[in-house]
Amino acid sequence: MAYTLGVPGSDDTWARPVTPPHRPCPACPGADWSSSAGPGSFLGPWLVRRLRGRSSGDGRSAKRPELALVQV
Repeated sequence: MAYTLGVPGSDDTWARPVTPPHRPCPACPGADWSSSAGPGSFLGPWLVRRLRGRSSGDGRSAKRPELALVQV
């Protein structure tokens, strides 16, 4: 609306298509694991939790453990 009305500082960048950044497939041969999170930051902790029979939510308390009315 600002661009249509000619407001100073507005442009048409909102109407241009957005191209997502290219990220190589981690499973592809020759993929560079150093540039991405890699398996150590996700797969390792996940495997440890599964082997120990734990969940990622174990040991956490509820944000609102008691029922309460929501004031609008």
